[in-house]
Amino acid sequence: MSTPTAAAWGAIPTAPARPRAFVLRCSDLELDTSRHEGRRGGVLLTLTGKEFAVLHRLLATPGEPVRRADLLAAAWDELVPPATNVLDVLIAQLRGKLGEPRVIHTVRGTGYLLGQARGTASAAEVAAR
Repeated sequence: MSTPTAAAWGAIPTAPARPRAFVLRCSDLELDTSRHEGRRGGVLLTLTGKEFAVLHRLLATPGEPVRRADLLAAAWDELVPPATNVLDVLIAQLRGKLGEPRVIHTVRGTGYLLGQARGTASAAEVAAR
């Protein structure tokens, strides 16, 4: 009786392919999804899983408001009651880690946005007028 060969089993298994690098950027903020790393001005940020998930969701649509419910869904698997302030606390922690100038802005009645709202002038543009 012969022993099975790789040919008899089909293709020889190989190491799984490394995910392709996917980096989201807005101004000097970047998020590398394959390495699960964030950087601001080239400085590595220490982010929790939930902070990374919220930042990832905000970076997916920079300059556009993201609803609170969408940010909660991006970072929490379990149902979070809408009256809790867990997202507010996480945003405050992210703002602290990201430093100045502030890149996460509150949009009253909606949620948050990253960067500058589309169609608005930056402080530097207003000063130059």
